[in-house]
Amino acid sequence: MLNYLMNMKSIKYLLLFAFAACAVIACQKHVLTYAPSNPADDMAMFQITYVEPIAVNASNAIDSVFVNDKLVASSKGVGQLAVNGTYPYGPAAATSKFFAAAPGSIKIQFYRRGNEVYNKTVDLEAGKWELFVYSLNEDPVIFDNLYPYKGNPERGTVESFNTDSIARIRFYNFAFLGDNTTPYPGKIQYQWGPGEGSKRALGEWHNLGEPVGFGEATAHEIVHLEKEVFNSEGYDYLYFRGVDEQGNEVIESDYWTTYIGSTIKHIYRGVVGGSPAAGITLSGSLR
Repeated sequence: MLNYLMNMKSIKYLLLFAFAACAVIACQKHVLTYAPSNPADDMAMFQITYVEPIAVNASNAIDSVFVNDKLVASSKGVGQLAVNGTYPYGPAAATSKFFAAAPGSIKIQFYRRGNEVYNKTVDLEAGKWELFVYSLNEDPVIFDNLYPYKGNPERGTVESFNTDSIARIRFYNFAFLGDNTTPYPGKIQYQWGPGEGSKRALGEWHNLGEPVGFGEATAHEIVHLEKEVFNSEGYDYLYFRGVDEQGNEVIESDYWTTYIGSTIKHIYRGVVGGSPAAGITLSGSLR
């Protein structure tokens, strides 16, 4: 019987490694699990994103993450939580996986080089949530994931079916100003514009949602794509920038390859006018 149980446990772990980009170590049932993209009605599903304004390197990464006293990230086998990273993560840049726990109080602990550097408890209801840690001294900012994502509101036509469609972008503002302790004081209007290959944006800029202050985010805003290659998988080069309340460019214009049907986070982090320099980190699900 003991051998049988050990074999079954081994099979369970093999399946977990096949399913996820990194696996959970020995989670107890009903305490914490990796969950698929579709939410369970009675569970609190969540991701953790670490955006403290410090240099992106191995020594600054969070070596171990515990959720409800269970180890879910570790530099000794199941991956670190990198600066500007999201956990749990899926293939490539996709972050379509979530932790699942019983609704209520959920404890989160970070360890760096064996020392506890973060210990906070949050209350989560059933649903899908995003937790952003921008300071090891503060509670995380909690966003509704806004799941489910809506379908295309504009049905394809004979003229457009093979050439253009939409994606969804959500902009998050976690930038600091001058140093790594002063949150950016104003609101930033994120904008997008069409491009031609990797050339400068063409035509007018379009506002992506409303201006957002520090610790805020837009909704999932629709951007329109026109495929670069006919009858391809579907992508376009779109330009993005951010302007302050006086119209001055704060986030320098840059282009990102954007895929039809994707729902992507554009996270503004770092220090405007300081180090590490502010910039955009992308994460999300391609579909």
